[in-house]
Amino acid sequence: FILVWRLIRSIYIYIKQKSKKGGGSARDMCLARIFRRVFGVQRMVKIFAEDLSYPKTRKGRIMTWLTMLFTIVAIILYLVDTSESLERCIKRTAIAVILDFICNIFFLWRFTVMCIVAKDKLSFWVELNSLIDFCTIPPAFLTMYLGTTWLGLRFIRAVRLNWFGDDVAAVKLISSHKMLNLSRTLCQFVSFWLTAGGLYFLVDNMSAQDTQCTKSPCGLTFWESLYFLFITLSTIGYGDKHPSSRESQIIVIFIIIVGLAVFASFMPALVELSQKPASYLGEYDDSKSSHVIVSGYITTSTVSNFMRDFLHPENENQETTAVFLNPTPPPEELQNLMHRHFYRCQYFQGSPLGSGDLQRVKCDTAKACLVIANKHSHEPDAEDAANILRVISIKNFRACVRVIIQILNYHNEEHLFNVPDWNKVHGDEVICINELKLGLLGKSCLCPGFSTMVANLIMMSSFQPGNYNNPSNDVRDHWQYEYGFGASNELYTGAMSSDFVGMTFPMVAEICLIKLHILLIGVEVETNADSSGILFNPSPSIFKFSENSR
Repeated sequence: FILVWRLIRSIYIYIKQKSKKGGGSARDMCLARIFRRVFGVQRMVKIFAEDLSYPKTRKGRIMTWLTMLFTIVAIILYLVDTSESLERCIKRTAIAVILDFICNIFFLWRFTVMCIVAKDKLSFWVELNSLIDFCTIPPAFLTMYLGTTWLGLRFIRAVRLNWFGDDVAAVKLISSHKMLNLSRTLCQFVSFWLTAGGLYFLVDNMSAQDTQCTKSPCGLTFWESLYFLFITLSTIGYGDKHPSSRESQIIVIFIIIVGLAVFASFMPALVELSQKPASYLGEYDDSKSSHVIVSGYITTSTVSNFMRDFLHPENENQETTAVFLNPTPPPEELQNLMHRHFYRCQYFQGSPLGSGDLQRVKCDTAKACLVIANKHSHEPDAEDAANILRVISIKNFRACVRVIIQILNYHNEEHLFNVPDWNKVHGDEVICINELKLGLLGKSCLCPGFSTMVANLIMMSSFQPGNYNNPSNDVRDHWQYEYGFGASNELYTGAMSSDFVGMTFPMVAEICLIKLHILLIGVEVETNADSSGILFNPSPSIFKFSENSR
């Protein structure tokens, strides 16, 4: 299907290019219109599917709630059916059969939605969620067609409980850090327990059917299987239940190998949740990745704003870790935020005024140290003075480390030039918030919309077409769509390829726009050995690209 769709798209592109050159016939124009309508429908379907798959939208939350509900219903129906034999005739009008069929119709619809939004269609077919659907959806349709049911692999639906903790957090049913950890750990344990119990129940009863059996089910019931596995994995082992066949013995061996690790990690997790929170007095390990240190005014709001741009997918420094240094332990909301981004950020309790705390966060190997100011401080001069003292402490600890500081008042900037080892050439930067505000305000008076354009260029944002209303048939007719698309563009710097050496700026700009979809607006040139400047749209007579052009 993927190859056929790509073939159709290639034919459409060929016909479109041919019609632009004026060589297209009436038949080609008709085919182009048909393909254009098909791709328009395909684009609308993809936007709708993206809304459903994104849990932060209203449609996405409804989708998540329905997935949780139908998963629980499907598992309950399986538990009810385990009291009967593995294979039996059923009535298609039975309530349990109809409910199970409805659940699997929903799972088929969800599978289609996730397939549409998947970036890599081929790898999507071998993902764990897809394999779960392959094992559970087809038997439901065969049951309605043949009038017989087989419990078989329906227990695999319990594997979906592994993601219940994340689903609960996505719909904001739980916000506490401890409760979030507890729900994830509990769901993972229950998922493994039910899946292992279903596998043992299936193998034990299939092997017992070869013997003379007068009861149903022939082997252990599902509840007895759960009981047997629990006392076995917990190493209690009463001995009242045991595998009755060679096949079930082999399955138990594999379940014990995996289950002991799961059971062993479940109990310490519960104990850890009941203990006091971490003191955040450890030491950062800088051997795994590079890091930046963030200090100053550390709150949930400032950290959230910082991490939004720091973790943006288009950020090229994806391996850098943010290390937050603050004298007080983080509040619960900040702990939740740190837990969600634990792989890219760490929190340490300490002060940048102490050399011991700077040593713990490895300030000497940090790529940069950021000092954030409280923009809403009632005493801006005192806030600037405290941040300047932090800069002095950092520079005394490590003179060559790069420092970026926020200050509130412009007249306090001159104090930073007297700080020992403060050097703009090495990357030290001072950002005056009031100076930026007044400067943008003045430019906006001369050029309306200038401040909005600059803010959109320096802020990273992702374009989500589904977040915009489309009152017309074509969503591109709406101005909000156009604004959102424009706001998603950012301003970047980078070294140019050696293939551009000797070319003029207009020539390179044309190549970047057509081939790379990049709008080139300026180039950085060295004015002397220690400084450089930026030329915006330079004339071909005064500039040509060299090896070091940026």
